[in-house]
Amino acid sequence: MLDVWAVEAMKSEPGALRYAMKNARIYGEEPSYKDLYDFVELAGASTSNRRLKELGAEVLRYIKSDLVILNWAQDKVSHGLAIYVPRTYAPLYNKLAWSRDGAWDDFAKFISAGYKQ
Repeated sequence: MLDVWAVEAMKSEPGALRYAMKNARIYGEEPSYKDLYDFVELAGASTSNRRLKELGAEVLRYIKSDLVILNWAQDKVSHGLAIYVPRTYAPLYNKLAWSRDGAWDDFAKFISAGYKQ
């Protein structure tokens, strides 16, 4: 589901992704780790791509209803799952099974390249 969203996001207008990247909740002092729900929600709100909005709504429903069973976050902006959304892609990410098996690494490379433009 997230892979399909990521592939569609790469077809979307870059401004929506930059907006989500800039404004999504970060964790700790490392700005590359964003709240996944917040990131997808902001991207969906900022795009005119109807398909991305629909896929984003599916991702958000899945996170809330099936993926995050208990959210211990102490604020309302945190939804219990952070994801790597880098300004500069770290090649070590390629070694993760998550990276090899899915499309998120392609998305992370795409967004980091677009962020520099």
